[in-house]
Amino acid sequence: MAAHHNDHDIIKLLIKRGATPIAVSSYQTENHTIQRCIGKLNVYKAMASEAYMCVIETETETKPDPFQRAFELCHKLRAESSKEYEFREEYLELAAKCEQFSADLLGQTRDSIELKTVLSHDSQMSKRGVGKESRPMKVLYAVQRQHKKFVVHPHCQQQLIELWYRGLENWRDSSWIRNVVISTVIILAFPY
Repeated sequence: MAAHHNDHDIIKLLIKRGATPIAVSSYQTENHTIQRCIGKLNVYKAMASEAYMCVIETETETKPDPFQRAFELCHKLRAESSKEYEFREEYLELAAKCEQFSADLLGQTRDSIELKTVLSHDSQMSKRGVGKESRPMKVLYAVQRQHKKFVVHPHCQQQLIELWYRGLENWRDSSWIRNVVISTVIILAFPY
């Protein structure tokens, strides 16, 4: 209920005291009963809570990654919408809520350094101890999971444009005639 009402403090307190949400798999014992379908939907509603996605820790990660959790949960909800066609609209609404949450959370970044850190963070690589890359791993994952709102967010687009024009600092500020001339020279000189 705390997750349904998006109560961050209560969720944090309950998790600290060892409370865990009901597993979605526990609703898979009885097939296609109304109790199972509604119970499963309620569990997903709790998991789609913004406060819950920010606070909850899993066994594999010690610090919550709300972006990753929103991407994965949105993907699961879209898959559930095709299985549980009676509640298709509710599952798609929850998926849209997760997608909007990830875009809104991205909008909370304050500067380009913080934005670069958020977009290049990859929880899978940090678990394996692989060195940091400057690739926008969150954007790649969002594209894979079809998170359009995240990818088209102005902050994300600004970072992608910065990566695209890396090494061409004055390219965007120069006139289009100069850009055409430079492009033509590069195209003609490329074979050599």
